[in-house]
Amino acid sequence: MLRVAGYGNTVGLWRHSKTLASSVRNHAVLDVLIALEKCGLLAQLGTQHGVTPAAPAEFDAVQLKAALEYLTEVEILEQLGRGHFRVRKLREFPRLRSAVYAAMAYNRPIRQLHRLIRGDDRYGAEISRDDQYDAMASEDITSRFYYGFATRTLLGTNGASVLDLGCGTGAFPAYLARHTDLTELIGVDVSERAIAEGRRRGHESGPVRLLVGDAMALESTAAKLKSTPEIVSMMFVLHEFDDEGVERILGSIHRAFPLARILLTEMILRETEEALARNNTALPELRYVHQLSGQVVRSRDQWVHLFDRSSYRLDRRDEHQLSNTQCLVFSG
Repeated sequence: MLRVAGYGNTVGLWRHSKTLASSVRNHAVLDVLIALEKCGLLAQLGTQHGVTPAAPAEFDAVQLKAALEYLTEVEILEQLGRGHFRVRKLREFPRLRSAVYAAMAYNRPIRQLHRLIRGDDRYGAEISRDDQYDAMASEDITSRFYYGFATRTLLGTNGASVLDLGCGTGAFPAYLARHTDLTELIGVDVSERAIAEGRRRGHESGPVRLLVGDAMALESTAAKLKSTPEIVSMMFVLHEFDDEGVERILGSIHRAFPLARILLTEMILRETEEALARNNTALPELRYVHQLSGQVVRSRDQWVHLFDRSSYRLDRRDEHQLSNTQCLVFSG
């Protein structure tokens, strides 16, 4: 059976295959699923009713049926009575959909990779990722793999109040509100749209408060708070910045919250030889798309050195071997 995201691995669609035939099939399946998402049909396939090829008048029934039959033959879908098609494992559909979103986020850079390699186009200018799909995929992957791991490290700090910097929609503070007894949870993000979406989803409730704020100018955010957070959490935020940008953010945190400790959750940089020697490289695509889009994956020692330059010392380190992720706790 073809291993697809949600059927054993969240981004299994991108994993290398043992044979050329299965690799080609992975790409074909992915392309078909992307096409169905662009047509607005992927969500329907994840429902009990599914999709009937002859029903949607705006689509070519022959082409649609061929696509759905192909996905049935490779065991992604199942065919019900009267020509209905739906996902075989409905409970795992959110993971399948997230894998498609992740692929769509970087679909254009990958398809135009030859132009990036030749230097005909530049990433971030002529070619960029789709940030909307990237955010949609990132929240699901992060929540499934890393929220619990980061929470265990966080609880070991004995802090009572947390400010999650670069919180997006505020899903992590909302998770902490459900799974811990923390008394104050603040989510801060520079995107007004992200904060508005988090409020629409109900993430701002109980001890959770969501604010629009700039990570490099946190003094104005601090003025809006009733108390000073004991922990500032940053989950997959700082890899978006070069060393100078990281130092500016750390300086902003230190000025606004001089006594706060920092919980950093980031990928671990492993060189190719080390990754192969471990024989358990999880989600190698994440490292690749980080590098493709100009993000910076750092090793533990590189993070420690960078924080040390801003007068923060490492207090604790936890490592999630399966997902190549580390939680580092720093104090000023």
